[in-house]
Amino acid sequence: MKRIAKVTLIGIATAGVLFVVGVGTLAYLFSDVCGNDLLAEHLSPDGKAKLVVFQRDCGATTGFSTQASLVAPEAKLPGSNGNLFIADTDHGIAPSGHGGGPELRV
Repeated sequence: MKRIAKVTLIGIATAGVLFVVGVGTLAYLFSDVCGNDLLAEHLSPDGKAKLVVFQRDCGATTGFSTQASLVAPEAKLPGSNGNLFIADTDHGIAPSGHGGGPELRV
């Protein structure tokens, strides 16, 4: 009886560990591994919009890109792709700017 209880307890503990590892792995695989770093902000002349220029980095297997989004003046840096401009250096063919991607002058 003690042996059955011990085996059952080990089985439950193993299943629990596998469940936690599996959930963590799925969360990592389906999460956005990209990050944005602000390079510049430019308020429109009428103050009704803001252009944010940022570097987007999606991990070691991709290069940096320079991106721009047109957002509301009070908006923070978006966590997604640029909605107005996206460019990369094409594996070093184009020169890189301050953020690692191509320079964007506004």
